[in-house]
Amino acid sequence: MRAAAIKLSREHNEPSFGKCLLAILFDLSIRHGPLLTSKQLEHLVPAESDVFANYQNGRPINKYQIAALLKPYCNIQPKIVHPRGGKTGDRGYNTTWPEFKLAFRHYLGKELPAGRSVVRSKKPRK
Repeated sequence: MRAAAIKLSREHNEPSFGKCLLAILFDLSIRHGPLLTSKQLEHLVPAESDVFANYQNGRPINKYQIAALLKPYCNIQPKIVHPRGGKTGDRGYNTTWPEFKLAFRHYLGKELPAGRSVVRSKKPRK
C-alpha cells in the first residue's frame, strides 16, 4: 500500500504533457509573438523540450498531437491565423484568444504581458 501511495504522489507532482505544452506556448508567444502556426510549432516545441523531441517512439511531436493535447484546455483548437498580415492564412493559434488567456491563468497561474502586438512592416507607397 505504501508503494502505491508513493507512486500516486509522484504522478500528481509531475505536470501533464498538456500543462508542459501550455507553458512552452506561453514562453514562445512572448518570444515570437502571439500568432503561431501549427507548422512553426512542429519545429519550435521539440526544440524547447526533450519530452516533445522524443514524444512518441523517438519521434518529435507533430501538429496533430499538439492539437490533441491542447483541446482539453478550454477547448483550444487551431484556426486560420494570418501571421504575416496577409490575406491568406495558415492553421495555427493566437495566444490572445480568450481560451488561451483562460488556460494560462487557470492552469499556469500566468498572464501574458499587456500591450503585446505583432509588428508589421508596411510597404512604401510609390
